[in-house]
Amino acid sequence: MARRRGRAWEHVRVSWSASADSARPFYGSFGWAYDLVVAAPEGPWVAAACADLQSVGIGPGARLLDAGCGTGRYAAALGARGYSVDLVDASAELLSQAADRLPRANARVADLRELELGRHYDAIVCRGVLNDMISDVERQAVLNSFASHLRSGGAIVLDVRDRDVSERRYGDNYRIEKLVDTPRGTLAFTADGKFEHGLIYTHEEHELRTGTEPPRLTSYDFTMRPWTREELDEHLWLAGFRVQTITELNDRGSNDRLLCLTILDRTPVPQ
Repeated sequence: MARRRGRAWEHVRVSWSASADSARPFYGSFGWAYDLVVAAPEGPWVAAACADLQSVGIGPGARLLDAGCGTGRYAAALGARGYSVDLVDASAELLSQAADRLPRANARVADLRELELGRHYDAIVCRGVLNDMISDVERQAVLNSFASHLRSGGAIVLDVRDRDVSERRYGDNYRIEKLVDTPRGTLAFTADGKFEHGLIYTHEEHELRTGTEPPRLTSYDFTMRPWTREELDEHLWLAGFRVQTITELNDRGSNDRLLCLTILDRTPVPQ
């Protein structure tokens, strides 16, 4: 594809869910219920990621960074397959659960746009987090940050939402409703989403019903920006990566995600 050099990237504020001072209840005050609400199995994604990594010679024993590790389900599954996994996330609440799952891992609360871990990895895995980067500036900052933490020839396996499929999925408004029994009471979770002008706008509500106290209700609004394949290719190229594969991913009952394998093979392009 044609490369655009010297582009003046626009700058708008990133969604709070990407920041280390995030106030999103799903990552903070209700982080303890995340795995109960998002109960999708990690196996299919981990199998696909491992197949990609092994296709470029990165197998068990390699050092990985799970960037945006959440509660550590995927990191633990990668560890069970023989990888040495470190953890980083913007949410201290989610990261604490991940550290409990992998107590020997290095774990750090950090903003992916400004990583300074002092380590280099054979590979980085990143699931979903890049959708929270709204501006081109911040998207490029994350990928440049990843490049600075990889050895030469290292790889990234990441997944993002596909823009075209997301537009079809959210175009007529989208709603998720779940009622989950937890050790702390019954949790009612709803999320309403709509797609406008290339962005997904989402409103979440959590209502915890204990039976002995008034229900506890929190709500939150945030924005995501899906990716096109062309955007992935360009931003990765600018960060010094060579894309190997971009494939459709369907592991949560929807086909709106892209799984990308890319190799670091040069220094980033000056911007």
